[in-house]
Amino acid sequence: MTSALLARVDAACTRAMDELAGSDLAEEVRRIREGLHEPLRVAIVGRIKAGKSTLLNALLGERIAATDAGECTRYVCHYRHGLSYDVEAVLAGGARVRLPFHRGEEALEIGLDEARGTIDRLEVAWPSSALARLTIIDTPGMGSTSEEVRVRIASFLKDEDERFAPEADAVVFLMRHLHRTDIEVMDSLYDQSIVSASPVNAVAVLSRADEVCAARPDAMESAGRIARRYAADPLFRGAVADVVPMSGLLAETGATLRESEVAWLRQLAGVGEPDLAAMLLSVDRFRQSEASPLTAEVREILLGRLGLFGLRFALGEIAERRSESAVALARALTQVSGIGRLQALIDEYFASRAGHLKARSALLQLRTAARSAEEASPGAARSIRQSIEMVEASAHELAELRLLHLALTGSAGLTGDEVAEVRRLVSSSPARERLGLAGDAPGNVQARAALARVEHWRERAANPLASRELTTACDIAARSYEGIYASTIA
Repeated sequence: MTSALLARVDAACTRAMDELAGSDLAEEVRRIREGLHEPLRVAIVGRIKAGKSTLLNALLGERIAATDAGECTRYVCHYRHGLSYDVEAVLAGGARVRLPFHRGEEALEIGLDEARGTIDRLEVAWPSSALARLTIIDTPGMGSTSEEVRVRIASFLKDEDERFAPEADAVVFLMRHLHRTDIEVMDSLYDQSIVSASPVNAVAVLSRADEVCAARPDAMESAGRIARRYAADPLFRGAVADVVPMSGLLAETGATLRESEVAWLRQLAGVGEPDLAAMLLSVDRFRQSEASPLTAEVREILLGRLGLFGLRFALGEIAERRSESAVALARALTQVSGIGRLQALIDEYFASRAGHLKARSALLQLRTAARSAEEASPGAARSIRQSIEMVEASAHELAELRLLHLALTGSAGLTGDEVAEVRRLVSSSPARERLGLAGDAPGNVQARAALARVEHWRERAANPLASRELTTACDIAARSYEGIYASTIA
C-alpha cells in the first residue's frame, strides 16, 4: 500500500514537472520527487542550549555534531548516509561546495571559509548505520540573539502559509521547560488539512531531564512526571504524539564511553563515603574538592561528560558492583538516559510510517509549487492541485494518519481500549497483529474478526449523538478493517 501511495505521488510530481517544464519551479518539483526515494527526514528542533547536539550524537552513536567555533550551529545541517565521509555547503541558488573538515575529539570541525557565497544549508555524509534509514536535520537554536539565525530558523520552520516546514518529514522537538517560543512552534506544527493534521509526525522531548530537581537521584523520575503532565496538556496532544523525558548527555556518553573515563570513576569510587558524599553535593564542591584523587582537569572532563546526576549515578553503579566494566556502565547510562524510549517512538511513529510521511511532505510541497505557479501559469497550477486531490482521495494511508490523530488527541472521544486498538490497527504490523489475534490465527478467523470490528465501528458511527470527529474516526477505522477483510479472502 505504501509503495502504491508513493508511486501515485511520484506520478503527480512527474505530471507537475511536465506542466512546469522550462521554469524554475520544475527544478523545485524535481527535488520534491527525489525526496520520495530518499530516507525519511527527521528534524531536531529546539531552543538554544536545549541539547540538540548531544541528542544527535546519541542517535548516531558518535560525537560528530558539527562545530566551527560555534558558526556551524548557525546553519541547518543535514546528516545523511554516505559510503564515505564528505561535507558540502549548499549555497543559495543550489550550487554545492565541498568543505574541508576534521574529526575532532568532541565534534566534527568544518571550515566554512571555502564557501564563497550565502550558505543555505550544510550536508554531512557519514557511513553510519543509523543514517541508513533516517536523514537527521539539525537546526539552529530558537531564541538566538542573532537576527540572521532567527531568520534562518524561521524560514526552516514555516513556509509562506505558516505551516510546518515541508523540508522535514517528521520532527523531534526539544524543550527544557514550557516556554512561550515552544508554544509558538507547537502551534506551527498543527494544521487541520487531511495531509498534515496528524501529530504522528512529531514527538516532544523534555531534554536535560537529569538536571531536574537539582540533579537529585530521583531526577529522571521527576522529569517523567513532568513529561506526562505535558503530554496530557491539550496543546501538546494536538501537536505531538508523546512527550518523553531524556538526558541527551547521558545517552551520548553511554554511546561513546571510554575505558579511561571508567578508570577515573573507579578511582573516585575508592574515596571514603563521607568525603565522596561531600564531594557530590554540588558542581562547585566537586570542582574544588581536595579529597579527590583526580586532577582538576580530569574532574572537569567527567563533569562535561556526565554532569552531576551522571556522576552520582555512575559512582553508585560502580560502588554497588552493578556496572563494573565499561560495557556494563555504558549500557546502564544509556538505559537511564531515556533514549531507548525515544528510539522506540521514532520506530513506531516515524520509521514504520516513513512512506506515509514522505508522501505527506511531497504533497505539501506540491501545493506550495501550485501556489507559486498560479500567476504565471494558472492552468499548470490547476492541474497540479487536481493531481494532489486525486492522490488524497485515493490514499487511505493518509486517512489512517488522520484517524490516529483523532485518537491520540482525544478529539474523537474514544475510550482507552479504542485508542489502543487504533494504534494497533494503523501500524505496519501483519494483519493478525493489527486485529489483535494470535500469530497462528488462520485466515477464516481473521476474516470473521475483521468483519466484527467493521460492525462495531459502523454501529459506533450510527449513534445520533456522535460528534463529527467521532464519526470520521469510526468511518476510517471501518474502512481499514474492510481492507484487512479483503486481504484475508483474496
